[in-house]
Formats: sequence, C-alpha cells, structure tokens
Amino acid sequence: MDIQRAKEIIDSSDSIQVLYKDKAIWITGINETEKTAEVATGPQFKEKMTVPINQLEEIHNKH
Repeated sequence: MDIQRAKEIIDSSDSIQVLYKDKAIWITGINETEKTAEVATGPQFKEKMTVPINQLEEIHNKH
C-alpha cells in the first residue's frame, strides 16, 4: 500500500479491510516522514503498533 491510499482509508467513512502480515488491522494514524502507520490490532483492536505502510494490504471484496 502507498501513503496516499492509507490516508484515503483513514478519511473514508467506509469500513475498508486492511491486513498486516495476514492479520486484520485498523489504521489510526500516518507518519509520512517515516512512511509508517500507527495501527490497532488484536481483540477489539486494543493492541497498538507502528508498521511500514508498504507492508499493509487492502482486501478488495469480490461481488
């Protein structure tokens, strides 16, 4: 994923599925300088961590 798409996901009113290392995450913030994202993961998205944006994967629903 690139920084622009990560920003679009944060700003979106839609619920967009994103994975980090095959685990569902919720993007909570972006650091453009470091090219990282603050994400929440785990049960009820209570665990916080910083990950490289280029390792995030958007899941596209198939209709």
